[in-house]
Amino acid sequence: MTKEIQIAQRLMLKGADLYLGAIPNVRRRTTEIKNDPASFEVRISEFHAGLDTLSKVISPEAELDRMNYFNVVALGNELEGKPIPTPEGIISSRDNSTISVAQDTFREIRQRVTRGEWQFPNEVEEQGKLTSGLLIEGYGLFLEKLYDNPRLSRLFVLALEEVLWNEFQDSNLLRDVTPWMIEERSEFAVRVEKGLEKLTPEYVRKQKRGEILQKAPLLQVVSNNRLMSTPYAGPAIKEASLYLHEDMQAKFGEKWEAAVIGGPLQVVQDLELLSADDPRVIQGVVETLFLIGYEVANLDKLSLFASDIIDLTKDAINKSAAEKYGATLVAKVLMSILHAGVNLRNRVDPKSIVDFNPGDDTSKQGMPKAFQDFLGELGFK
Repeated sequence: MTKEIQIAQRLMLKGADLYLGAIPNVRRRTTEIKNDPASFEVRISEFHAGLDTLSKVISPEAELDRMNYFNVVALGNELEGKPIPTPEGIISSRDNSTISVAQDTFREIRQRVTRGEWQFPNEVEEQGKLTSGLLIEGYGLFLEKLYDNPRLSRLFVLALEEVLWNEFQDSNLLRDVTPWMIEERSEFAVRVEKGLEKLTPEYVRKQKRGEILQKAPLLQVVSNNRLMSTPYAGPAIKEASLYLHEDMQAKFGEKWEAAVIGGPLQVVQDLELLSADDPRVIQGVVETLFLIGYEVANLDKLSLFASDIIDLTKDAINKSAAEKYGATLVAKVLMSILHAGVNLRNRVDPKSIVDFNPGDDTSKQGMPKAFQDFLGELGFK
C-alpha cells in the first residue's frame, strides 16, 4: 500500500468520523475499524484496484463487449474523456478544489441519510459491507458533484460493479455488494444480469429441486403431474415406484406392504383422515407418501417440495376429520408418514420390521419406530 493510499485511508476515516459520526451505526463501525483496521484496509486497496481498472477500460482505446460492460460504456460516454480520480491521486495532486468536493460529498451523504434517502448506513451492521457500500455509493456522488452531472452517480456505481463482477470475482468488495446487485440485476449488462440471476433464491431453489428430481423418479412424477387425484396405482406412479417396490421386497420380503405401510395406513383409516370412493386411493396416498420419504431420504430436501406434497393429499383429505382434529394436525400425521419413510431409509434395521404384525386398532403396535415416535408427539396413543 502506497503512502498516498494510507493517507487517503486515514482521511476517509476521519471524514466519516467528522461528517457521519452522528449516525449511530456508522459511529459504531468506525470505532470497530480503529480497533482493527485490517478489513477496512483490504477494501480500500480493492477499491483503488477497481478504480484503476475502470479507468483503463473506459479509455477510447479499449474495445468493450457491451454484453459484459454495458454501464461501463455508458459511463465512458457520459464522462467524455474526463478522468476518474482515485483517493490516492487526489492526495498526490493536493488539489484543494477536489478535496473540497470530497468534503461536500460527506455532507451530502449525511443529509441523504437524515432525509431517509439512503437507508443502508443505518441498517447494515456488518462493517465490511457498510464500508463497501459507502465507498461505492459515496464515490458515485463525489463524481456527480465533481463534474456537476447527476447522471454520473448511478452510472459509476453500476459500472464499477460490472468491473468487480468481470475482473475481481474473489474480492471482498464484490462479495459485500452482491446482495444489492442481485436486487438490481436488471440494470446490469446482459451477462452480468444472467450471472446474478443464478444467485437468486428462486434460481438456487429451482436448481436444487432439479438435482433431487433427477434421482427421485417417483417424486418427479408427483411433482410434475399431481397424479394422486386419480385412482391408486395410476400407470405413471406405478411405473415410477416400481424400483422402490423391488427394493422394499428385497429388504422386507413379499409382505413388505403390510410390514411397512400397514401401521400408518391403519391409523389413517381408523381416524378417517382421508376419504375416497375407492379405498385404493387412500392406500395409494399413504404408500406414495411413505415411498417418497424413503426415496429422497432427507427432510430438508423434501421441504423444497412442500407444495407438491400438499397437492398430493389435498383432494383426499376428509373435511370432517380436518374439522374434528384440526387441519394442522391432520397434515402433521400425513407428514409423519413421509418422516417415517425417511427414517426407515436412513436408520432402521430391515430385520427389525420383517416380522411386523399390524395391530387391530390405533395402538401403534408394531409400527415403524419413526412413525410411532412422531405420532406420539401428536398425542395419538
